[in-house]
Amino acid sequence: MQPQPLAILRMLTARPGETITRDELRTALWPDGTHVEFDAALNTAVRKLRRVLGDSATQARYIQTMPGRGYRFVGE
Repeated sequence: MQPQPLAILRMLTARPGETITRDELRTALWPDGTHVEFDAALNTAVRKLRRVLGDSATQARYIQTMPGRGYRFVGE
């Protein structure tokens, strides 16, 4: 697994059931001074993570999207 999806998984599983905001993810994954198209990069990283987990955005078993806010881990 690539570094960003793995870091997202670690953040989400450290706080199951809690929303990890997009801003928290940006700060953790792309520190100040890193130039990246954040929305596209984050969406790609979450999509890769879901693929590895066999998860779906529409029928989340592990990663639930909180529209406009962030993501939360809902797996057991």
